[in-house]
Amino acid sequence: MRCAGDGGKEVPLDAGSSGKRGSMPPRQPTRSAAAAATAARARPRRAPAPAWRRPSGWGPVVAGLLVGGVNGLLGVGGGTLLVPALVYWFGVPDHRAHGTSILVVGLTSLISAWVYASRGMVDPSLALQVAAGGMVGAALGAWWMERLRPRVLRRVYGGFLLILGLRMLVWG
Repeated sequence: MRCAGDGGKEVPLDAGSSGKRGSMPPRQPTRSAAAAATAARARPRRAPAPAWRRPSGWGPVVAGLLVGGVNGLLGVGGGTLLVPALVYWFGVPDHRAHGTSILVVGLTSLISAWVYASRGMVDPSLALQVAAGGMVGAALGAWWMERLRPRVLRRVYGGFLLILGLRMLVWG
């Protein structure tokens, strides 16, 4: 509290100086303006993320364009590219990145499937059989993923990608 007689300096209030008896708990001592300014200078300020790293705006659209292009070209890419992009590019927590990736993959896969089907490149009977098992596996995988710590989830995911990549490189 500032008083005219104290030269404009902040003075901590005593327990009984609130002016009203028993109406308010005692106030804690306050920092001086100089101490607050020093503390503010000591904390480094984070520069705002560049536009291409923000999880809104044109950055996610570009990421989606890249992931969608790879998905349409190779039939993969949603999870393998999008999860690392969400985690490392946009700073999304691991579990949320996996969940977001699944939704994005589902939506982009609908478009890719429609294009492939319109050109006669889909076996509907086989697709339905695989999808039946895939839906059960997806539910079990999502249940399991919820129970993993982020570090373990990253290692499991990275190990899977490493094995998959080596398999493709070695045996084509």
